[in-house]
Amino acid sequence: MVFLTLDDLDNFFRRYAKQQGFGIVKAGGAYKQEKGKTLNERRNCTWKCESGGKPDARIRASSRLLNGVSGKGVKMANRKTKKVGCPVMLHAKVTKDGKWQIRNVVLQHQNHEPVPSISKYISMFHREDLNAVRRRLFQHHDEGVSIPQIHSALTTERNGVENFPVSERQLRNVVDKEKRLKMMEGDANAMAAYFHRMTLLRAIYDSYTVEEFENSWNEAIDAYNLGENAWLKGMRSTQRVESMNSFFDKYLKKQTRLYEAEDEKQANADSARFCHQLVSDFPIERAFQKIYTSAKFLEVQQECLKNLYVSIVGCKVVNEKVLEYTIEGRVWVKDPNTRKDVPTRRKREYEVKYNSNSYEAWCVCKLMESSGIICRHIIALFEKNDVEEVHDMFILRRWRKDDFVVRNNYRR
Repeated sequence: MVFLTLDDLDNFFRRYAKQQGFGIVKAGGAYKQEKGKTLNERRNCTWKCESGGKPDARIRASSRLLNGVSGKGVKMANRKTKKVGCPVMLHAKVTKDGKWQIRNVVLQHQNHEPVPSISKYISMFHREDLNAVRRRLFQHHDEGVSIPQIHSALTTERNGVENFPVSERQLRNVVDKEKRLKMMEGDANAMAAYFHRMTLLRAIYDSYTVEEFENSWNEAIDAYNLGENAWLKGMRSTQRVESMNSFFDKYLKKQTRLYEAEDEKQANADSARFCHQLVSDFPIERAFQKIYTSAKFLEVQQECLKNLYVSIVGCKVVNEKVLEYTIEGRVWVKDPNTRKDVPTRRKREYEVKYNSNSYEAWCVCKLMESSGIICRHIIALFEKNDVEEVHDMFILRRWRKDDFVVRNNYRR
């Protein structure tokens, strides 16, 4: 197959990759030479699948890591990689008459499965689509047209979402980025300072029972001299929760959950393109690497790394099948600036019940019940008891890789 120019060939292979659901990169090429000098004109070029090559497992010295955890919290090396050794490639050369001819091509993917429906999540493609509508986006938004209306109009012009793979969230992000550049920082800084103080309160981050919450609440009231506040004084626990919800409702819009859903879709789409390397030697982590999508597996890895701050300090028999372990660990809070979990110097004990026959376990921290992620305390318990199989109670169907691929193929 022959093309008039390099750009023609490049655009052709890009369109093919987009239709199939994988990204491509220019992996190399040579330039023409004349009288010993290299000219700025190619004589051959090679394109490869973005998943070609081997992952780089090296950890940069600048990352300041100590066994995967820094002093500022959980911080992993750049272990997320697309590189799985896929052999797909295309090589072309310039003919004597200046045209480009394909000389070698491999189209059979290995070690990953391209999914056409996730093309819109591949950066090289949705960046092109965003740039194409950028001018119209700002023009209509400045005229007062809402983002959903703009997105609807653009998709209608292109005869459906499948022909316009730019999400409403991506359009909103472009507009929000421009706003942030112009925004005064006064109110934002005030809110950040407030949340920074609130992250240190045990009432929010370290209360697992009603009694613990009441004690922590009273400590916070005393610490900030709010004991005479008429609104807070004598307030029932349920009223406190309702008032807190009312406060946050003023600042959190309904679209918040839509953003989270879009983030989840993006991360889950990465599962078909990226491979996360292991950060520990726990059999449980290896099991979830094979089962879970990218987004949730990263959360499991965070819990594995947090095991550096966990130790088993006691165990008692509940009955012939169930044991109750006491596990000591650091209290973690979320840094308001980096949005990352960081360990405090304070420690507390967690009770974990374990059925040695069925491999079921329940932790007082309730991370599994609230976030659908196995907690570091149960991981430590499983490591203590040499448990290598993951019970079904810890695997949610919505986070499985195979279920994500099936759902996306079904929607095509």
